[in-house]
Amino acid sequence: MTGRRADSVEILCPRCHTRLNVPASVKMRKAQCAVCGQTFPVSRTTSSAPAATCTGINPYAETVTGDDAGGSDASNVKHPQKIGRFILERELGSGAFGTVYRAHDPQLDRPVAIKLLKFAPDSEERIARFLAEAKAAAQLHHPNIVALYENGEFEGQHYIVAEFVDGHPLSAIISDATYDYQKCVQWIRDVSRALSYAHDQGVIHRDIKPANIMLDVQSKPRLMDFGLAKRIDHDSSMTTDGLVLGTPAYMPPEQARAEHDIVGPRADQYSMGAVLYELLTRQKPFDGSMHAVLAYKAGNQLPPSIHSVAPDVPKDVVAICEKAMQVSPDDRYESVRDFAEDLDRYLKGRPIQARFAGPIERTIKWVRREPLVGGLSVAVAIVTVVGLLATSLSLVHALRSRSEAIASRQTAEEKQEAFAEQRDTAEQLRKLATKREQQSEANRREAEAIARVAEDRLEEVKKRSEQLQMARDQESAAREQAEAESLARLQAVEREKQALEETRLTALRSQVLSDMERGNAICEQGRGAEGLHYMLRAWNAIPAGDRDQLADMTDALRQGIAVQQKRLASLTAIYPSDALESREGISEIKERSGPLPFSQLDDRSNGNRTRRAAWRTEVRAEQIVDPQDGKRKSIPVPTTTVIVRDLLLDKIYAAKELKHLDAVDVALTADTSRLAVIGRHTFGQNIVAVYQIQRQRCDLIESRFIPGVRLRDVAFGPKGETLLLSAGTEVAMLDARSLQPVHPPMRFPGNVHFVTGTVQGGHRLAVFAERTVWLVDLANRGGRISCQHDGRVVHGAFSPDGTEFVSCSEDGTTQIWNVQTGEPVCLPIVHVSAMKQAVFLESGDEILTVTEDDTPQIWRLPGRHKLNDGNTAIGGARTATFDGDGRRLLTIARTAAVIYSVSEQRLEPIRRIELREGFRGGGFLVGGFLAAGAQFYVLQDPGGLSVYSSQDGAGHPGRRTPTFGEGDHFVFESPDFDGLLAISGRNMTYYDRQRRESSPVLEFPQDILAGAQSRDRRHIAVSLADGHVRIYSLAEDARKPELTQTITVQPPATALALDRQSMRLAVGRGDGVAQVWDLGTGDPLSAPLMTGARRPCESIRILTDGRVAATTSSELRVWHYPTGVLVAQRRQQSTATTPIAICASSSQVLIDGRLRPLFEADDDDESHEPILTRDGLTLMTGLELTDDGQVQCLTREQWSELRSKVQANIPEQDTEGDK
Repeated sequence: MTGRRADSVEILCPRCHTRLNVPASVKMRKAQCAVCGQTFPVSRTTSSAPAATCTGINPYAETVTGDDAGGSDASNVKHPQKIGRFILERELGSGAFGTVYRAHDPQLDRPVAIKLLKFAPDSEERIARFLAEAKAAAQLHHPNIVALYENGEFEGQHYIVAEFVDGHPLSAIISDATYDYQKCVQWIRDVSRALSYAHDQGVIHRDIKPANIMLDVQSKPRLMDFGLAKRIDHDSSMTTDGLVLGTPAYMPPEQARAEHDIVGPRADQYSMGAVLYELLTRQKPFDGSMHAVLAYKAGNQLPPSIHSVAPDVPKDVVAICEKAMQVSPDDRYESVRDFAEDLDRYLKGRPIQARFAGPIERTIKWVRREPLVGGLSVAVAIVTVVGLLATSLSLVHALRSRSEAIASRQTAEEKQEAFAEQRDTAEQLRKLATKREQQSEANRREAEAIARVAEDRLEEVKKRSEQLQMARDQESAAREQAEAESLARLQAVEREKQALEETRLTALRSQVLSDMERGNAICEQGRGAEGLHYMLRAWNAIPAGDRDQLADMTDALRQGIAVQQKRLASLTAIYPSDALESREGISEIKERSGPLPFSQLDDRSNGNRTRRAAWRTEVRAEQIVDPQDGKRKSIPVPTTTVIVRDLLLDKIYAAKELKHLDAVDVALTADTSRLAVIGRHTFGQNIVAVYQIQRQRCDLIESRFIPGVRLRDVAFGPKGETLLLSAGTEVAMLDARSLQPVHPPMRFPGNVHFVTGTVQGGHRLAVFAERTVWLVDLANRGGRISCQHDGRVVHGAFSPDGTEFVSCSEDGTTQIWNVQTGEPVCLPIVHVSAMKQAVFLESGDEILTVTEDDTPQIWRLPGRHKLNDGNTAIGGARTATFDGDGRRLLTIARTAAVIYSVSEQRLEPIRRIELREGFRGGGFLVGGFLAAGAQFYVLQDPGGLSVYSSQDGAGHPGRRTPTFGEGDHFVFESPDFDGLLAISGRNMTYYDRQRRESSPVLEFPQDILAGAQSRDRRHIAVSLADGHVRIYSLAEDARKPELTQTITVQPPATALALDRQSMRLAVGRGDGVAQVWDLGTGDPLSAPLMTGARRPCESIRILTDGRVAATTSSELRVWHYPTGVLVAQRRQQSTATTPIAICASSSQVLIDGRLRPLFEADDDDESHEPILTRDGLTLMTGLELTDDGQVQCLTREQWSELRSKVQANIPEQDTEGDK
């Protein structure tokens, strides 16, 4: 307060701002204005003193009305050089609330603005209010709001730390003529959005003005100075009654009248409108030098119209600004967000919500705002109107008589003028009628001429139609004649072909009958081997496609060959009759070595296989120091526990825990006295360690780091004096105690993956490198013998006397070798599934084999023929797929996939992929895909794809791509070989094989039932559940397939196929019907082709010579689709466990699990071909059939040369992964 006299106090009315004197001795809580009658609360701090203001363009100075802005004297405050951690640099501005400084935050290395607040010592309530409002403002984080970092107290002074903005306020550019109205509206829109965000957080600014809006160096508006801010849910008792807080020129009426209880978010809206008003007109809404006058005007008057000051302002902007500055808060926008959105509509050229107020609406609002003055004005207006009405009535009565006389005279004149006008009108109507009659006659003549022209044109059109119809009839007759001639020529060609075919079959029958009769005659003479040669030549002379027509001769020939083979087997030592399975041997192995499977029969066992070493590795994250950079890091640390178990006593013999080691392999000596461990250290180094086993303890003898290589296998050499390590293509021999090299490393052509040595003091070892077993004589380092397998060698062992070696491979073959010569000592033992282990038993005349499904079998020597060969056909496969060239076949079982090399009616496994435990895809496979040229292949599981390359025989798995949902139904290859397209459900995804990234491509409206891709990979076809078949082109970009054609098929297609040029589409429907379509015209090329069981088609292929093949779950049918003639039919046995697969390029089919010619006749006999070939019979018997039909005996040299030739014809693995 500011007193005039010692005995009185002057206060200011918050409504009309009249100065009132109140005795100082009287303590009043309320006062009434003598002028306007307003009753208002009286505060001890209410004063008429003008607010302290800071003029100029300094954005960090404030303007506050009311004594609440008063505080301590700024001149008496000593400004410190440092506040907390902040270093003051210079003063930015000073105001009623305090002083603002630019400071530096050394902790975060950034400039900040610090405001030291000015408060009197007894202003605890004000301090609490400002700190509460500062905390509310500090919660605001918006790009258009200056951030408030923190607040605190320093030496009794409160301060606030805020973001420092380098720029200038809006108040500094109002007089500048460079900005336009569009820029003004953009600024106000952005600040209004920030203000709307503050309202959403519950904070009201209450002091919006140009000085509190900063433009940074990018001309981005930033709202600042929330010094008067309050929370919407804040207790109103903390705001002093009777005070006018804010800047009067911009404050809303309710704030100017100190009605703090109704000051809400719409008050900030009014202030934003006032700022927009000043930007548009370059003057404040209200002028005045006294804050009281300004506050009164703001609370009771409307500002001058914008068009009265700036006529060129757009009308929409004026309407928006005036709606925001309405006196009543209810007449403004619902929120600041609506205000900002209306500005945004104007900027985007869309209709706005605000409307322009007219004079009547302005008058009504003025009366509502000033009821007293308005009422007096209305009363005066009514009295004036009543007086004017009385005077008017007298004047009217006086003038009425004069008007009646004048009216009579004017009526007569008007009647005379009307008569003249009627006469003129009648004349004009007569002339108009004559003119219209003439015009009607002209129109009639013109219509008759048009009708005659139309009749002539219609006659001409009829003549042209008759000519076109005649031309069509002639063309149709010519086409029918051409078709008849073509059919006649085709029938003539067919008759000629039939004649040639009958001639060929007659000659073939004569040749086959001659060889068969001669072979039977020789066999009856007791020379079965010679006769069998003639029978085999007769069998090979019959093409597969002719065996149906020569069925009688084929059956007789097959039976004769079978009889002679059995007779030959009983007379030769190649297939001995004493190859019996020993059940007692399995029992003995179980008693000696523990329960099956025989995983202990390897180098992890001791000499008599009574003790075995095993290990497990656990990985945990630990904080350790990295020796490379010396920093402490959290890295995964492996810990391996090695356990040596006594299999006879079934208890632990010894155990050792090795920290920081991820074990790769372990080995035991024959006497279980030492243990060798290899693995990788925590930081990547390869390490080998040897331990002494004694009294259930493992004591370290020696350890050594092996840099630069990755160790794969470890084994003790003969007598346990040396240690053998394999790494890559090398095998190193170290001293078993000092771990020093004994000899230079031995190199082999291929990656070494297994090393073993003789057990009983021999001097030989075996090294496995891919498909080769190298038998090395340690007494003579140059003595190496290679033993070749067709598949990758997985295990092997020396015989007890060291003279023989048994090895097994992934293709299911077990072979016994002579260690001196490297020659096989017998025929190989062939298993149905891949091998796991093969070892000699102690007797030396028996071997034990274990397949990958842990099935053991014991074989008695010298015979190596298994008693139960079983069916070697492919079985248990879920899917079977040929590649585009027909050179590879991929079969998918639940936990394994096998790739076969396809030759003439033969399948040779070249790669097998096992699904390991813990596989991320759910533990099983659902499908696969072979790329063109077999450069890579894809395996599908419920979680995605796994891409494998075919750079060598082992295959390298790529990164798995789990992005396609539950199972990928179809996989296609991009034309550039760089990516894959996978369809799952309704989504198509592109997978980039180089970047190993996937991205969505298409989303279909229905589920996908079938898919196909052309052999040139430029087009794909998909079948939707609604019956539509869509054709997409991948020629431009595989990531953006282009829809080229749609064909409707009902019922929906379940199988699709495209030819090489994408000109024809084969469709297999759900009702078992197949059909071929021409994609050029969109018309069918064939009638519906029916299968037998009417089951859904599972696959379909377009073959050569106008043929199409379709399969169901039980049969295969081939048609000549132009004529609809069924040319081949095959049925699959009910016991078959592999689906039918068609190879379109080589006209072969996988049926009953066997590869057969597509046009071979069906036969219930499982033996469709002889077991032996002619070369195989020659190698077995030593007899050869010459070209002139003579049988001669081969010499030893000729026999060896033939065997080498046969082995040389076996395909080898090339660099691209092809066999």
